[in-house]
This record gives sequence, C-alpha cells and structure tokens, in this order.
Amino acid sequence: MGFPIDDFVKISDNKVMIRTPLLLVFIIVPSILYAALTKDLALKTVLFKSLNYYHYNPIPINDDYSASVFDTHIKSMDPNKRFFLATDIQKLSKYKSKIDDQLKQNKNGFFTDSNALFSKRVAQVQDHFESVIEGQFSFSSDKTYETDPDKRDFEPSLSALKRRWQDLITYQVLTEYLERLDSELSSQNITLDNAPTIIDSELLSQSKKTVQKRLSRYFTRIQETSEDEHRHQYLKVLSSIFDDHSVYLSPKNKSDFDISLSGKLYGIGAVLSEDDAFIKVIEVIAGGPAWRDGSLKKDDVILEVAQDGQEAHSILGMNISDAVQLIRGKKGTTVHLTVKRPNGKVQVISIVRDLVLIEETFAKAALISDQRYQHRFGYIYIPKFYRDFSNKSHRYTAKDVKKILRFFSRQNVQGVVLDLRSNMGGSLDDAVKVSGLFLDRGPVLQVRKRQGQITIRDEREGPDPGMIYKGDLVVLVNRNSASASEILAAALQDYRRAVIVGSDQTYGKGTVQMILNLDKVDPQKAVLFKPLGEIKITTQKFYRVNGGATQYKGVQSDIVLPMLTDVRDIGERFMDHSLEWDTIRPLKYRPLTPDYDLADLKKKSIARTKQSPIFSARSKYIKALKSEIEKSESPLKLSTAYLEKKQIDDVMDQYDDSQKEVDFLTFLDTTLLFIPEPDNLSPEQRIEKDKIKQEKQDKWHKRLKKDVILHEALSILNDMGES
Repeated sequence: MGFPIDDFVKISDNKVMIRTPLLLVFIIVPSILYAALTKDLALKTVLFKSLNYYHYNPIPINDDYSASVFDTHIKSMDPNKRFFLATDIQKLSKYKSKIDDQLKQNKNGFFTDSNALFSKRVAQVQDHFESVIEGQFSFSSDKTYETDPDKRDFEPSLSALKRRWQDLITYQVLTEYLERLDSELSSQNITLDNAPTIIDSELLSQSKKTVQKRLSRYFTRIQETSEDEHRHQYLKVLSSIFDDHSVYLSPKNKSDFDISLSGKLYGIGAVLSEDDAFIKVIEVIAGGPAWRDGSLKKDDVILEVAQDGQEAHSILGMNISDAVQLIRGKKGTTVHLTVKRPNGKVQVISIVRDLVLIEETFAKAALISDQRYQHRFGYIYIPKFYRDFSNKSHRYTAKDVKKILRFFSRQNVQGVVLDLRSNMGGSLDDAVKVSGLFLDRGPVLQVRKRQGQITIRDEREGPDPGMIYKGDLVVLVNRNSASASEILAAALQDYRRAVIVGSDQTYGKGTVQMILNLDKVDPQKAVLFKPLGEIKITTQKFYRVNGGATQYKGVQSDIVLPMLTDVRDIGERFMDHSLEWDTIRPLKYRPLTPDYDLADLKKKSIARTKQSPIFSARSKYIKALKSEIEKSESPLKLSTAYLEKKQIDDVMDQYDDSQKEVDFLTFLDTTLLFIPEPDNLSPEQRIEKDKIKQEKQDKWHKRLKKDVILHEALSILNDMGES
C-alpha cells in the first residue's frame, strides 16, 4: 500500500485532491483499508502530506531527493566515520537513487539495511575497543590522528577501521593524560622546561579508566537506542531535506520544544547531570517544588524513580534525557525518588510536581554606572524571545522589556545596550513588539508565504503603543544570534535606530516555522496510532523593510568586534539544506537621522580596541583557536602533543589573565527590576528565595565586569552621546 507524496490541495477535512501528471482523482479511504496500515506508513503518509501542502518551498520526491536522504542519513548515523566501512557505503549505494521509489512503495530497504550494517559494525568495534583500552600505551609513535571527519574517508576494511579506533583511543587517552599531568604539575607548582619523556603509570591508569568509562557509556547509548528512536531519526532526515528547520518532532521532542519557548515546565525543579553512571542533582531551583519541599539537596544521587501506585524504575546508567522524562509529569501528581545522600544514606522522598519557571529563559537587566564617563547606562540581556501561548497571564518578552525600559527612562540613562548575543530566536510576535518599544511608527518586517502573499508586521505592545525609550541604543549580536533576534536587529538597523555591534554577521535564519500536530492531519489514522508526534515546517520567509531577506546572510554588524563564536563555521551558510537569500520589493519607511556619524563611531572603536591589551589578547586567542581547529591533525607522541598543548595553553593563560573584573563599573540598585512571578511561598521562603536571587545577580554582575564586549559597547554609547 503506497501513499501520495505528490503535491496536493486540501478540499475538505475528509477529501483530498491528488495532483499527478496524468489525472486528477478524489481519494476517500474506507476504514477497512486501515487494516493493512502500520504506524510507520501512517507517519510517513501524514508527514509528506504536511510537507507538500504547507512547506514554503516544497521539493519533488525524486532521485535528487533520494540522494540527499542517502547522504544525510549516513551522516546522521555515523557523523565521525567511526563505524561504516567504504564497502558498506558502496553496498548501500544501490539505494541512492531508489529511496523515493521505496517511499512510494512503502518499502524500508535502505533504512533496514543501513541500521543492520551499523549495528554489526558497532558490535565489532566495541569488541576491539575493550581489547585496545586494556593494552599498553607508549605514546612514542610519530603518527597523527585526524579529528575532522570531513578530511577523512570511510575506512576500506575492518582491519583499517580497527587501526583508526586504535589511534582514536590513543588520542583520547593521551589527551586525558596531558590534562591530568597538567593538573598534577600545577598543584605542586612545578614547571617543566622540556617535554616529558617518562610516563607516570598512575596518571596513565587513571586516564585509561576515564576513557574506558566514557566510551563504554557511548556504546551503551548506541545499543540502547530503540527501534522507534531510529525511525524517528529517519523521519527527521526525510523532512530536513526540504530545509534544515523542517523536522519531525516525536512527542518527547515536542515537550522539550514547548519548555524551551515558554520557559516553564511541570516537574520538581532540579537541575541534573550525569556523573559516571549516576544521575546527580547539581542545583535545586529556588522557588520550585523540590526547593519548597526541602527534601532534595544538591549532590544527591537519584537511584530510582516511581510514579504513584507503580513500581520504581532504576535509572542507574540511564540517559539523562530519559531519566528527566520519568521525573517530569502533570501538575499535582507525585513522584517518588530513591536518593543517595553524599554521606551514603539512602532514602525515598516524595515530591508533588508543580510549575517550574526557568529563570535563565527570561530577560535580565542591569543599571550600570561607568566611572570612565560619569554616566549611567542601561543593559538588557534577552536570552530568547519567550512566550507561553497557552497562558496569556504568563510572562512574555515584550511585557518584561517594556517594564525595564520604563525603569531606565526614570533613571535618565545615557544609553541602553540590548544584548542579543546567542539569542537563537523564539516568539516572533515578541521580537516585533520589542522593536515597537524603540520605534515610533512604521512597518518593521515583511513575511512572505509560499504563494507569494506578503504580510507587513507593525504591531506595538500593549494598550498604549509607541516608543517607550527614545535614547541612544547599541545592539550586541554574534553568529549565534538567529531568527527573531535578527528581525529585531535588522529593523533597528534599517531605521538607523541603533548601532549593531558584534560578529561580522548573524546566523542567517530568516524563516518561519509552524508546529503541526500530525494527529489532526489525518484523524482516522491517529485513532489507531496516536500520538503520531508533530512536525515543525518552514512555511514563511522573513524580509527586512529594505526588501532584503535575513535568510542566509543574516544581519551585518555596523561595528565588528572579535567574538569567540567566530572561531567556528556557524550559520545557515554552512548548513546542508538552507534556503537561499533573495530580495523582494522594499517598503516605504522613513529612517531616522541620528545625531552621530557612524563612520566616526567605527573609527573611534577601532582606535580603542587596537590600543587595548585586553582586545589584543582576545584576538590572539581567537586566532590560535581557529588555527587549532583548521589544523585538526593531533600528534600521538607524548613530547609533541605536550609542546602543542603548552603552546595553546600559554595563549589561553594570557587571555584568562586579561579577563579581570574592571573597577570602573558599578551596579546600582535594581530592586525594581525584579519582575515578580506568581508563587505560593511562605514569607520565610520568599526571603530565602530573594537571597538566592541576589546571590545569582551578584555573580552575573561579576561576569559583566569581565565582559570586554559590553565595555566597548558602553564606550560606543558614550561616543554617540557626545556627537
């Protein structure tokens, strides 16, 4: 039983018109035919229906598509070329132009055969790994290990693959050994004039054990990947060929996505990490259920998880994401945790799940006094554009930023720094509304649908729209600033409302995604197999008011500074299936005439950074990191590896030494910037939570005192004010 993957047009909820080269037919599938239906077929059917009907730029399912699926699936399974042989790829290549035909015929030959071959190679390599790690390591070979998979081919034979693994394990043990040796020498204040030639047997033994544990967990996780997880990954590949942001979301993936966007979840409120085979509590979130209960503590190890009325599940050796899924649950339900205290005591504690707010999601602000210029400046950091679409009373970005800007206006700040560094996007509505807090009138964005219709976005926040802050503005970006953050930066740049400072360009994600519940695409199939999951589909494209897309090219900074994100190839231009850059007709808009001269601001900034030893150390550090990444071949000889590590460590030490807290910045009282969230804390708990919150803010202020990019942004603001 095949399924339609040609372009189709929806006519009604129970009828679909299929467009084929030869005829038009109406299909109404009788329920009796579902007897031959499998969940795999149902998923693929609704997946391709959704992609072809909704995607911004649907592509034909042909031999070219097939070749892309082949390459992408192999890469997703074995990205570091550690398992497949060249002969395996050759054997599988018979499918390279046939995957499209197999999809139409509901066959899974490529998926099944590639998984079987992969599992076979994993087992063979694991057996070899165990024998290698138990062997001798002399670190005397002049060989090197190539760390960049793009510079390597798949090995031609199993014996060659085993030699690669021998080199990989040697490289990992040597790297671990050098780290331990460095720590040992530092603890004894010993400096070696020459590279070591004698191996410390105890450090070597510890290094081997660490690598053995790490790789054992690596193999365990591969082997514990379920058949469903493999199929879900394959569905992600099938959808990602349309573009990198169109991906299938399993029910678990969708839950994680919702938490990321809203900044809230229902659980116990603890930050967990893996410690060998154990799940360890590294933080109990202030104000959360576990913190209010008081029974779960930092450094507790969680051994078992049980739901009300059910047997406990051991989470020893479990992947942390799977453990988290067991611990999370509906509000008001109880989870029972068997924990081991640092003193060895084991006990069962019960915690009622409740709302947990993830503070790191929300905007933060600082009122800064800069003694260099005798001015006050405002600083706003937006990690992402958050909004809970299911609860309008919950916090959202535009509302929080509006309150902060009003506070800054009352404080008569000289200027504001809006920090969008590593802001990967989020709620488009909030990005548009935040732009309206800095602009008085005019459109801020064009959104184009696949049929060519263009929507102009010009929303303002709240019942009293209009410019909230009218002063000087600097926006900080880097290569990880993407999507909604690029929309905001682009609008402020096009209107000449702000100076954009940071990386040469931002990420370049200029597309809109829609989340589609696959259960609703075909309710008849969903009855049998729900939940089918959801799909995130690219449906629209962003364009600036000047007509240019933010897709691919992103936003170019007005003033470029050396950013740590620049050491790697980050952004749409480096992705496999990104949509292209293009332009549409510009809108009529009226750019502002700023009091400052941008060329003069650039000139002054360049002069400052050239004279700055901090920026000099930063540039040298970035250059060294780039060189290390590009070189990619690592020596397997102790003396050579030690000298290379020492060289990069010296550069890093110089950089670390330059990152000192400056004494010209002080942070003024920001009590009014604490935006209260609803909770049910007692007065004593409220005092304790505020104390913890203040401690976190103090640590944040210390980081800001070391942030040389922020310091230069404040200098640029001062230049703008003096113009």
